[in-house]
Amino acid sequence: MTSRHGFVTFIFIPFSIALIFLACDQKPADVPPVSEELRWSEIDAFPRVTAITDVWGSGPDDVWVGYYSRGDASLRHFDGQSWQWMPRFVESVEAIWGSGAGDVYVATEQGVQHFDGIDWSDTGVPGHQI
Repeated sequence: MTSRHGFVTFIFIPFSIALIFLACDQKPADVPPVSEELRWSEIDAFPRVTAITDVWGSGPDDVWVGYYSRGDASLRHFDGQSWQWMPRFVESVEAIWGSGAGDVYVATEQGVQHFDGIDWSDTGVPGHQI
């Protein structure tokens, strides 16, 4: 009985491993690209922009765009309805990052600013360190 039990175990383990490898080799179902469902439209919100440097958003009603400008505000925010200039940023925006609408960081050559959803504050971090 012991030899028969050993034989069954000897056959069962490699067979199980082979089934696991075959199951892992399955290809995922094809998912259509999401972009087919999106409608793109051209906007003219940046008429005097030399180059856009960064885009970040937490959703369709919270999009931030930083760009190079010539003395004009260089950061704009889209709230789902219209674009607003952020006059606080007269130097070029280098990078934008956030974790949500109430937690946005903007780096310029002069420093990193934080937006808490209501007001801006200086983080004390030099912008060239980002």
